[in-house]
Amino acid sequence: MVQRSLDSIVEYQLDRPPRGNWWPRVFCPYGFPMVIETEPFLVDGTPFPTLFWLTCPYLKEEISRMESGPVKVDIMNRVRQDRAASTEELQSEELYSEYLKRQGFNRELYVGGSRFPLTFKCIHALIAWYLVSHRGVAAQLVLAELERTYCEDKRCEHRHE
Repeated sequence: MVQRSLDSIVEYQLDRPPRGNWWPRVFCPYGFPMVIETEPFLVDGTPFPTLFWLTCPYLKEEISRMESGPVKVDIMNRVRQDRAASTEELQSEELYSEYLKRQGFNRELYVGGSRFPLTFKCIHALIAWYLVSHRGVAAQLVLAELERTYCEDKRCEHRHE
């Protein structure tokens, strides 16, 4: 896919142009971006600590539905109450923080720009990080609630044609 084509696909997926410099990190089985990575600073130097963005329209819709309901709270509680799960989740979030620092961001922040780990501020960001890193119990639990992790109707392809 050429960059101009990627730009239009990601703009469609996000319902807006992406901010700053970005590149695709994970693709769906149809070859369209599911997750993009952005630089931690916008062109003007403004901090932009959410590095990984879930772009897949299907996953965004499914995660939004779950984020606004009781599933998010249930998963948060399950992870926090299970020592092994919370340890693994904490390790995942610390990896994110370390990655952010290696990109030049000098503040301690976690997935979704949270100042504290295990706050589950943004499930979309948590899923995006998981799809890139394959780390994190909370994201695994969220994805297990879904029937599938990509659409069946190839909506990005239809939009792109």
